[in-house]
Amino acid sequence: MKSISKSQYNRSLQCKKAFYLYRHRKDLLEYTSTQQKVMQQGTSFGIYMQQLFPGGVDVSQAAQSFGQKISLTKALISEGKQPIYEATLSANSFGVPLLCMVDILVPGEGGWHLYEVKSATSVKPEYITDAGFQQFVAQQMGVHVLSVNIIHVNNQYVRNGAIEIDKLGEIAEITQRIKDAAIDFESDLKELKVVDVLNTAPDIRIGAHCDTPYGCGFKNHCWKNVTKEDSVFEFFSTAKAFELYNQGMQTMPSIPEQYPFSGKIQTRFQAYIKKELLFNSHGVQAFIDELTYPLYYLDFETFMSAIPPYNTSRPYQQLCFQYSLHIQSEANGNCIHKAFLANPDEGDSRIPFITQLINDIGSKGSVIVYNIAFERKRLEEIGENFPEYAEACASINSRMIDLYIPFRDLDIYHPSMKGSASIKSVLPALVPALSYADLEVSQGGQAMDIYGNMVNHAYSSEEVKKLRKGLLEYCKLDTWAMVKLVEWLLKKRSA
Repeated sequence: MKSISKSQYNRSLQCKKAFYLYRHRKDLLEYTSTQQKVMQQGTSFGIYMQQLFPGGVDVSQAAQSFGQKISLTKALISEGKQPIYEATLSANSFGVPLLCMVDILVPGEGGWHLYEVKSATSVKPEYITDAGFQQFVAQQMGVHVLSVNIIHVNNQYVRNGAIEIDKLGEIAEITQRIKDAAIDFESDLKELKVVDVLNTAPDIRIGAHCDTPYGCGFKNHCWKNVTKEDSVFEFFSTAKAFELYNQGMQTMPSIPEQYPFSGKIQTRFQAYIKKELLFNSHGVQAFIDELTYPLYYLDFETFMSAIPPYNTSRPYQQLCFQYSLHIQSEANGNCIHKAFLANPDEGDSRIPFITQLINDIGSKGSVIVYNIAFERKRLEEIGENFPEYAEACASINSRMIDLYIPFRDLDIYHPSMKGSASIKSVLPALVPALSYADLEVSQGGQAMDIYGNMVNHAYSSEEVKKLRKGLLEYCKLDTWAMVKLVEWLLKKRSA
């Protein structure tokens, strides 16, 4: 029997089918770009936190094969003189071979302190089992574990000069929590031993476990027979969609017209049944009445990192690096476009960002955004981080009007929005001539990743040139989309 690793064990707790597929059909494994980013972030932060315990040996770099890594780890444990990074542990328990890699092992009086590094900002429940497995394997191979600890990101840390490793990483001892969890490894491993030799994967229905606590890399495989056209998973929240799915209703047409929805869900469902546009003229008029020309259509792009890149920044703080601004002097008038995209080689993006925005946005007129909380919060943070700009940031915030509200409140709703009020759903429903489909950059998360990689010098100069163009085009479409949506509202109101 092949060794069961920590990740395989954790995967089995989420879904036995996923465990089986990983062991026997790894070719079906697919990770989303978001999942890959999270894993990369975790790896980078783990390496960074090794500095808390300097002078150690990195087993992953010092040995090649797992056999060599296990032998080296055993030798280092026997010596007991220095920290071990990526310590590779192996044991055989209840007839099951086990394998895990511990982020950091630190020698102590008569044993070892075990540290697992997570790029999250707190100790999540699943980390208890995660680290518990490592402790179990260590003890099975004769290592005396003095304590088990999680090192996670301290999101209250504010950078001021060089990174203070001991402040960025926060250590939480979880030895007692593992003991209190009373994990039954014997029962779990015996069950996995049985699952592993099945001829086919266990028959497990899709459910919330497909994404909890982690997104499953086999989701595309397990969901391949879920109808995509008019799927309930497009129109409803995950919980409501599974409620319908488990009652045999996979698609919107399969739901009886009399199904007892309530509130906004009922409103959207009736719009779908009747194939009609909802338009509340009073709600739309309330939005229009707030507009004061000139109009400034504004959208920000941001990036974030577990390791704060600039002074005054915090871990995972949304840091502005780009904006698009369309300026319209009168109703249905021509627009002037202005844009900003920071150069990562010039350091902190926020200062040039805010100085140019102040110059571009004028002192009067409505500032139209889509989902006001995001842009408003970013300006508040810039004002807090750089007090000299606080008044200007507050002034811009006071002029903001949220285009998202009439769509969120169902003053306007079209069935083709599929239950969503995001601009990526609203735009093709009301202004189908505009589309993000042909853009090199088409999602905010993609823009965030690209600029973060630029900061880390991950691209060639030619790649940077092409990607900058893609970022500018994407952000420009975000604000142009708002222009066209307001035009649509004005025309519809007047019709």
